[in-house]
Amino acid sequence: MLFLVRIVHSAFAVLFMVCLGIVYFFGITGKPSPLILPAVALLILEGFLLWLNKGLCPLEPLHRRLGDDKGFFGLFLPPAWLPYVIPFLVVLTCIGFLLLLMTRLS
Repeated sequence: MLFLVRIVHSAFAVLFMVCLGIVYFFGITGKPSPLILPAVALLILEGFLLWLNKGLCPLEPLHRRLGDDKGFFGLFLPPAWLPYVIPFLVVLTCIGFLLLLMTRLS
């Protein structure tokens, strides 16, 4: 079961990274696309869920219940980096949104 949760968590992580890539690509190039709105909406939804969970991924408690002491990012990042992952991704997302906004306003 834990393996399945990790696969699902990985799929969500890939989806959100693709959304972030879309925001950056269109924020830098300025080309309009129907992909921008869904990407922004998914990133805002992710941010809202993180806010509701006080900065923790909503799937983190499920990892813990299944006996996973590492969590998702703990699988491939050093423990010293773990407290900074979510804040770093939040900053990257905000920069992407600002790029997109600046492109739209110009």
